[in-house]
Amino acid sequence: MLTRDDALNLLDAALRHSTAEQTEVMLHGSEHGLTRLANGSIHQNVHIANLSAHVRAVVGQRVGVASSNRLSGDGLRALVERAVAIANVSAPNAEFDALPGPGEYVFSAGTLASPAPEIDEEAFSPAGRAAAALAMIHTARGNGATAFGHVATDISMLAVGNSRGVRAHHAWTACSLMAIATLGDASGYAQWSGRSLAGAPAGETAAHAVSKCLAADVTGTVEPGRYTVILEPPAVAEMLGLLAYMGLGATQYQEGRSFLSGKVGERLVGENITLRDDTYHPLSIALPFDFEGVPRQVVPFFERGVAKGVVYDSYTARKEGRASTGHALPAPNTYGPIPLHLVLEGGTRTREELIAGVERGILVTRFHYVNIVHPAEAIITGMTRDGTFLIENGAVTKAVNKLRFTQSMLEALQHVSDLERALTLVSGEGMYCVVPTLRIEGFHFTSASPE
Repeated sequence: MLTRDDALNLLDAALRHSTAEQTEVMLHGSEHGLTRLANGSIHQNVHIANLSAHVRAVVGQRVGVASSNRLSGDGLRALVERAVAIANVSAPNAEFDALPGPGEYVFSAGTLASPAPEIDEEAFSPAGRAAAALAMIHTARGNGATAFGHVATDISMLAVGNSRGVRAHHAWTACSLMAIATLGDASGYAQWSGRSLAGAPAGETAAHAVSKCLAADVTGTVEPGRYTVILEPPAVAEMLGLLAYMGLGATQYQEGRSFLSGKVGERLVGENITLRDDTYHPLSIALPFDFEGVPRQVVPFFERGVAKGVVYDSYTARKEGRASTGHALPAPNTYGPIPLHLVLEGGTRTREELIAGVERGILVTRFHYVNIVHPAEAIITGMTRDGTFLIENGAVTKAVNKLRFTQSMLEALQHVSDLERALTLVSGEGMYCVVPTLRIEGFHFTSASPE
């Protein structure tokens, strides 16, 4: 992994090679470790290290982008020349103005670049991942169940510089545990995300999955319909991640495809819903600037149910004469800006108290194979998986058949009757969600799942 000084020097070298009017260089380094377990044993260990550069060259209103991981020798010069050549033959973009200029970065040191994270070498090694995997395997085996899942570690670095003076660097770590316990036809799921495997609750995560699995020993069947549901954090994160993708970015908003288009200032969800993008939340994995090097702002989407706005990159911000909120993805992309650090504020209840308040309902551990039905109305469909339980008179009584749901997420957030006090970090697909368990009234299950 490049040091901060080496990364910034490489940015400067690339910029010196460019003959374009404006140039942006992004460096992304990563060391990804993955240990998989299946049928109660470790069956795969993977380690991938990569350093790549992404160059955006601007000639007038023509933009060219090129990327490569061949950065030694003449590789960096060739990459920059290729981006310039692409810009020269590209069609002009009449709406493109300029690359962003430097901003004020919010780092603990108050400097251009964040301090490098302290890395426990053992925790990020194959042996460290194997130890966590074995803890999950032995926990499941000790309870008569079989463990599946993975242990993942990531050491990452992002550096961005451009010819207008932007220079930014950040290094971070992230780890995750995913445990599925099976016993016969029953299965249970649990996950954990954090910054390091040192002290990570591998055994406890597996024990939670096992408890779900063993609770499925008594089974029953429920018919499709509208139910009070308890959505645990993995299900809530899945729902909010799709909400972000469909309508919390400026591109969808400006094109009229967002469920927020023309509705900012209106109360669209319950008064107990306050949702924002906040990379600085202490439970999240921070990335204090975006892929243009613009500092990330904390952006509210709903405050006590009222729609407040969306996130912007430099391109969409200039269309409205405003500043970027620091949520650009690497160019070019068709999505526009997207929030990657969602935080849903919690309530005052424990998870047990949420369940105790349900006369008859369904507890959902997580969703599976979720897809978009109608973006403008925030309707999605998907299935429950690895732990769907019937709640009767305030107690979880039995596991039930998997169910398909088709539900407007805005409608669901209008009918949140209570929220868990504790928050949980859920990571996946490059997004981090800090969320509580939710109790929702009238959640719509449309059919039994064939799986």
